[in-house]
Amino acid sequence: MALGGSVSAAGAKDIRAVLALLRDVGLPTEGVKEHFDCFLVWRPSGKRGLKGCVGLEVYEESAVLRSVAVDPEYQKQGVGTELVQAVEEHARNHRVKTLYLLTTTAEAFFAQRGYVRTDRDSVPQSVAQSIEFRSICPKSSVCMSRVLGS
Repeated sequence: MALGGSVSAAGAKDIRAVLALLRDVGLPTEGVKEHFDCFLVWRPSGKRGLKGCVGLEVYEESAVLRSVAVDPEYQKQGVGTELVQAVEEHARNHRVKTLYLLTTTAEAFFAQRGYVRTDRDSVPQSVAQSIEFRSICPKSSVCMSRVLGS
């Protein structure tokens, strides 16, 4: 477990803080509001505010893992790993079998967690039509995927 904090479902009151965190770390905010019901947040114990987030865009048995963000003060302390593990469990609960993501900076982070490079042209059509794949992330982004076990 990272530091001493907890992951929980994002609530309506968290939207502003999540958007601000994404902007602060240079990640896109487009599409967040539309998929906010599948966002998780991380809060450190004994402190106010959220310091990490992650989201899913669920498309039947596939999902886009997006918006993994950790406040710079809490980076490199296991928070990102905790968020990814929690969102994978959340995905399993939604009967998602495969997670897909696009990254320009975190390939090594995701590779250490079992994600593999995937041909962008091989993703399911529903995932390919997501805002992440259609317009947010550049074509130069690395596409990765992970098949979830039960």
